Amino acid sequence: MIRDRSDLSVLWQTIQLPCRVARVDYSDTAEAYRRARTLPGEVLDVWRSSVEALQIPQPKAVLDLGAGPGGFLGPLKDWFQAPVVAIEPSGPMRASASASGAAVRFPYLAGCAEALP
Repeated sequence: MIRDRSDLSVLWQTIQLPCRVARVDYSDTAEAYRRARTLPGEVLDVWRSSVEALQIPQPKAVLDLGAGPGGFLGPLKDWFQAPVVAIEPSGPMRASASASGAAVRFPYLAGCAEALP
C-alpha cells in the first residue's frame, strides 16, 4: 500500500521501464519546451474544471505518463490531493524537471507507456 512519498520512492527504485519506440530528441529544446508549456492560472482553471467534471474517485496516487518537464505535477497533486509520480522517457526532459525543482518535489521515473504492465 502506498502511504506517502517514501513508499513511492522505494517502489519506483525497483521498477525499470525500458522503451523500444523511437523518441523525439529534446536535447536542445527541453528547457524551451518547459518555458513554453508553463500554463497560466486561468488555463489551469479550465483544466481543473474539466477534471472535476469527470468525478474521478479519490485516488491513492496519480501517474503523469509522459510528464515532460513536470508542468502538471503540482496541479495534479492539488486537484486529486494524492501523491503524483512522473514517468518521462526523455533524459533532457527529466533534466529540465530536475533543474526547475519538479524532480525534487515529485518522484521521476525514466520509462514509457508501452512498458507499463
